[in-house]
Amino acid sequence: MSLLKIAVADDYKDDLNILKNYISDCLKDTCNNIDLFEDGETLLTEFEPNKYDIVFLDIYMRETTGIDVARKIFETDKNCKIIFITTSNSFATESYEVEASGYLIKPVDRAQIKKLLNKCLKDIKKSTKYVDFISGKYAYHIAFKDIIYIDNALRTVRIHLYNRIIELDEGFHKKTAPILEDDRFIECCRCVIVNMEHIVKIQKDDFLMDNSENVPIRKRNRKEIHKAYIKYKLGGM
Repeated sequence: MSLLKIAVADDYKDDLNILKNYISDCLKDTCNNIDLFEDGETLLTEFEPNKYDIVFLDIYMRETTGIDVARKIFETDKNCKIIFITTSNSFATESYEVEASGYLIKPVDRAQIKKLLNKCLKDIKKSTKYVDFISGKYAYHIAFKDIIYIDNALRTVRIHLYNRIIELDEGFHKKTAPILEDDRFIECCRCVIVNMEHIVKIQKDDFLMDNSENVPIRKRNRKEIHKAYIKYKLGGM
């Protein structure tokens, strides 16, 4: 993984410098640069997709709130991790809109920052993980995060992505073994593997995915599969 690029926006200079020192201390040699901004507007003028891996935003800033800044960042770069800095959790509902990675409650300390940074690092590593397949004369390099689910039809392994289905030669369990080593994937039915990151909700007999498809859940061990999904989602909060 390349060196991290981080931005911090807070209208209190002392808080900015404290955060910078704590972040530098936690990341040591894994951070390339930390840019500091005294207001959200200046950050937005400098921001562009893929410029920052993580952005720390004070919620209560002059003129523009951290929530408003986060919304604009999320519109253009959904991969950027957002961490809010606040004195309360009164904006918790709004933070779900931008898939915030967490909160830092003032006065912040190293333990708070280290915990959230470790979570972000784990998520960033997941987003850059790939699997390679060779099928016939074709070679595929597929990001784990892009896989919605995998199934087997007429001895053909089918990898379902948002805009296409990739078909591979037979050998379902051999081809999917490296994918099942990743904790976001679970075999929810015979020869059906689902990416839990793409599940919208649990239904009685299936999962509703974010591409509007329904993926079946086997009747046997259904409760255990439900529990595994809930545990996974709670673990990422």
